[in-house]
Amino acid sequence: MGRHVFRTQSASLTALVGHDERVKEAHRESVFTMAHELKHHLVDSKVGTVLCRSDEETRRIEIGAEVFAAELIYPEKDFVYDLFRILRGIPQAVSPEVLVELKQKTDTTLSYAALAKRSVLLKLATDATFRDVRWGDLKRRVGTTRKRN
Repeated sequence: MGRHVFRTQSASLTALVGHDERVKEAHRESVFTMAHELKHHLVDSKVGTVLCRSDEETRRIEIGAEVFAAELIYPEKDFVYDLFRILRGIPQAVSPEVLVELKQKTDTTLSYAALAKRSVLLKLATDATFRDVRWGDLKRRVGTTRKRN
């Protein structure tokens, strides 16, 4: 669950990135960007270019593209199901450590920021929960803890 691979004519993007963490991270970001732009192409291009668009309208369009991309890459129902499995029950609260474990177990291309944003939108956490998180440091710490267990 939660693992989605975009295919090219000759190979999957996952196969192309190998095991280099920097390349994998660039791949994850590009998948989100492609999905984000796909929403603009499929939905927003029908509206046409409007030069007098308000900041609020632009913000709504961009949020819509973020939500579309997140849902395409890692559907909300899969996110909740995976949390249920990790937490061994109905999720009541989500910590940064839980999101690191979720990302490691599902191999989703969705970023930590997007996973945190989804947790807040689902009222499983507050913005403050993720405010000062250093995801790279936490990822290394959680990975080390898991290896000891």
